[in-house]
Amino acid sequence: MSSLPATMSLDEIAHGATVRVTVIDGKQYMSIRDLIMHMCGVNFDHAGKTWRRMSAEHKSDIQAFCKMFQFPGRGQSEQPVITFPGAIKLSMFLPGNLV
Repeated sequence: MSSLPATMSLDEIAHGATVRVTVIDGKQYMSIRDLIMHMCGVNFDHAGKTWRRMSAEHKSDIQAFCKMFQFPGRGQSEQPVITFPGAIKLSMFLPGNLV
């Protein structure tokens, strides 16, 4: 069972950045798309493309840290979410200059 999501500030990474978070089975998860968007300084669509284009090898390295979750709200679909330790590992695979 999951609780309603909230947001978490990532001011240390990018000024004004927030990431949607939720708790699933007692573990906190954050939106992968939001995380990529703020860490790489790209828009929401580009963050999704970055995730989809990530190599299968990199995705398999973080698979154990990921789940799918549908955030509430109109038009929302299931999105990949990741634990904090997984997010640290994910950040090593992101392209370009991190913000």
